[in-house]
Amino acid sequence: MAYINSRMATAGIALAMISVFVQSEVKLPRYVLLSMALNDPAAMEDLRISAGQRLRLEQIQTSNSDITPAERYQLTGVWRFQRQSALTVVRWFPYLTPTQQKRFSELSLQTAGLIPWMDRRSTEIFSLSPASTSKVEALIEKYNPYSRFPEPRFKAPKRNAPRSVLFKYWEDRRERERVHRERIAFESHKLVYAIMQSLPEAERAHVRSMYGRPYASRTLSPAGSVRAAILRDVNDPERLREVGTDPKYVRQAEAVRAVQSKSLVYTQRAIQRLTERRLQKLSEENVEQLFRAAVRNLGPSGLLLPEVAEALKLEPQQSEKIHLTLLACSGEPSPSESARIQAILSDEQRLRWQSIRQANVNVAAAQTRLSTTL
Repeated sequence: MAYINSRMATAGIALAMISVFVQSEVKLPRYVLLSMALNDPAAMEDLRISAGQRLRLEQIQTSNSDITPAERYQLTGVWRFQRQSALTVVRWFPYLTPTQQKRFSELSLQTAGLIPWMDRRSTEIFSLSPASTSKVEALIEKYNPYSRFPEPRFKAPKRNAPRSVLFKYWEDRRERERVHRERIAFESHKLVYAIMQSLPEAERAHVRSMYGRPYASRTLSPAGSVRAAILRDVNDPERLREVGTDPKYVRQAEAVRAVQSKSLVYTQRAIQRLTERRLQKLSEENVEQLFRAAVRNLGPSGLLLPEVAEALKLEPQQSEKIHLTLLACSGEPSPSESARIQAILSDEQRLRWQSIRQANVNVAAAQTRLSTTL
């Protein structure tokens, strides 16, 4: 769940930036771009910072020291709502090694996705020719997801509306906003893929070198991890019935839904702890069934889930090829596209992928991730 919240926070920053950019010329200062990777746990994990560097980052994030003239100069052009996170990067960046600084820049491009391409200075960022710049601008103008899929609008209930009405309003709002963020993220990935395909081979190779090695925890799945998908399903009575869970746990899930509709405070403060406790009470067989259902429902994109990628021992290059193949699909992969994805895997990996949906899953009380025994 923490992974989902962090990814949603990153998406929220991106949407806020876009809402400003669409009203003015797009200019993305370097430290704002880097700060987006700073808010991505997967990117920070890939950066492999030392304990001392992590401690220094925490000290900078909690510091209340005044900004110096030199720092103010480095933050020229940074919007007010971006300044705090950008200032953190300005102060922390010198503590990284040259290799880490280079990798941090690559990760920031991956995290930002489409946003750097919308920057008017993308010609300089990616060293594009005038012809390629025109192609990129034409693609963005035609397929820009931020203009094709406007943010959902909501009609707020009356001030003195019952709690149940307020709960339904906020639940509907959160769900529609979540779906909108996922759609924007997926369409942005597809557009970046189309942009890459439109570039000449020399420029494409140069841009790929800037992006560097992809990290396997980047997924197309909104769940973010198998554990997140299972925690979501534990509170779904229909899913629990589907996997043959004990009826008393189904009744508990229904009771939780009923309580949620009456108490917003209960929903916000206790639902995560309650979900963890309910997951621990399920039988190992039920957890295995939820695991298989989570992976099965994701289809080929389940190959990019962190637990699955680790279990199959996917190389970063394989993850990138699978990612790009999925982005090229218009909806559910066709049989030929699924065959191309299968061809990326080795014989041993294909066998493990077939068996992973029937794998034994061990969930310890103190674990933060699921471990699969294959």
